[in-house]
Amino acid sequence: MRWAAEQGIISGDENGMLNPKDNAGRVEIATIFMRYLNK
Repeated sequence: MRWAAEQGIISGDENGMLNPKDNAGRVEIATIFMRYLNK
Protein backbone atom coordinates (compact mmCIF):
# COMPACT_ATOMS: atom_id res chain seq x y z
CA MET A 1 0.00 0.00 0.00
CA ARG A 2 2.83 2.39 0.79
CA TRP A 3 4.44 1.72 -2.60
CA ALA A 4 1.15 2.24 -4.45
CA ALA A 5 0.51 5.52 -2.62
CA GLU A 6 4.05 6.75 -3.34
CA GLN A 7 3.59 5.91 -7.03
CA GLY A 8 0.25 7.78 -7.21
CA ILE A 9 -1.70 4.60 -7.92
CA ILE A 10 -3.87 5.02 -4.84
CA SER A 11 -4.60 8.33 -3.18
CA GLY A 12 -7.20 7.74 -0.48
CA ASP A 13 -10.60 9.29 -0.01
CA GLU A 14 -11.63 12.91 -0.49
CA ASN A 15 -9.67 13.79 2.67
CA GLY A 16 -6.57 11.92 1.48
CA MET A 17 -7.04 9.19 4.08
CA LEU A 18 -6.29 5.60 3.14
CA ASN A 19 -8.72 3.06 4.58
CA PRO A 20 -7.17 -0.38 3.98
CA LYS A 21 -9.93 -2.23 5.84
CA ASP A 22 -12.72 -0.52 3.91
CA ASN A 23 -14.24 -2.04 0.77
CA ALA A 24 -13.35 -0.57 -2.62
CA GLY A 25 -16.06 0.00 -5.20
CA ARG A 26 -15.99 -1.00 -8.86
CA VAL A 27 -14.99 2.49 -10.03
CA GLU A 28 -12.22 2.70 -7.43
CA ILE A 29 -10.76 -0.66 -8.50
CA ALA A 30 -10.96 0.32 -12.18
CA THR A 31 -9.13 3.58 -11.39
CA ILE A 32 -6.40 1.71 -9.50
CA PHE A 33 -5.91 -0.70 -12.43
CA MET A 34 -5.78 2.13 -14.96
CA ARG A 35 -3.21 4.05 -12.91
CA TYR A 36 -1.12 0.90 -12.43
CA LEU A 37 -1.16 0.03 -16.13
CA ASN A 38 -0.14 3.58 -17.06
CA LYS A 39 2.99 3.41 -14.84
